[in-house]
Amino acid sequence: MLKEAAPFRFKQFSVYHHESTMKVGTDSVLLGAWTDVRAAERILDVGTGSGVIALMLAQRSKAMVHGIDIDEPSVRQAKQNAANTPWSNRISIHCQDIKTYHAKKGYDVIVSNPPYFQAGMLPDDTARSQARHSHRLDHRALIHHSHRLLTAKGKLSIILPRNEGSAIIHLAKEAGFYLQRKLKFKAKVYTPVERLLLEFVSIKTITREEELVHYDHQDQWTKDYIHLTKDFYLKL
Repeated sequence: MLKEAAPFRFKQFSVYHHESTMKVGTDSVLLGAWTDVRAAERILDVGTGSGVIALMLAQRSKAMVHGIDIDEPSVRQAKQNAANTPWSNRISIHCQDIKTYHAKKGYDVIVSNPPYFQAGMLPDDTARSQARHSHRLDHRALIHHSHRLLTAKGKLSIILPRNEGSAIIHLAKEAGFYLQRKLKFKAKVYTPVERLLLEFVSIKTITREEELVHYDHQDQWTKDYIHLTKDFYLKL
C-alpha cells in the first residue's frame, strides 16, 4: 500500500502538491508574501497549481480569491487544499485558461508565477512542461488578458527569472502597464540577481525598487527574508 504524500505545512494551512505540476517552492512563497493585497476585494491567481499562492493571499486579506489552471490534477488538488483552510468560503478554483476566462467583475489584484522556459529548454515531464514552458501561456498573452480582467486601479504581480522579468517589463509597457514596484531577489549579497518580483498598474507611476537577499554570510536566512515570510514558515 502506497504511503500518502506528506503536505508542505505552513503556520495556518497545509498544501498537498504531489499531484500538482508545480511544487511549493521559494518562488511561490515569495510572491504570495510580497504581493500587495491591502485594498483587494477580488484576487485572481493565474496558473494556481497547488493553490499555495491563492491560499497565502486569502490568509493575508479578506478578499474573494479565485485560482485558475489548465491542468486538471492540479485543480483537483488545489480545491482540496483550499477546502481545508479557514478561508474555504472565500476561495474558488477552476480549470480554466486565462485566454478564455471571463469574470462578472474586474479583479483588484492578479497574481501569477508564470511559465518561463524558452524553446529548447523543455522539462522532460509533460505536465511540468505545460506548467513551465511559455508555449502554454506566453507572456504577451498573460499581460493582455490580465489587462482585460483587472479594474482600472488593479495590479498585476508576477515573479520571473531576471532575464525574462526584464523582457516582460517592455511587453507590459506596450500594453499600457507601468512598473510600480520591483524587487530584486538574490541568494546572497555577492551573487547575481536570480528573480524579479514585479508589480504593474495601468496608471503612470514612479517605480520603487528594492533588493532582498535570502542568506547571510553564515548561510542563515536574512532578517529581511524572515520579516517577509514570518507569517507562513513554521520555523519562524
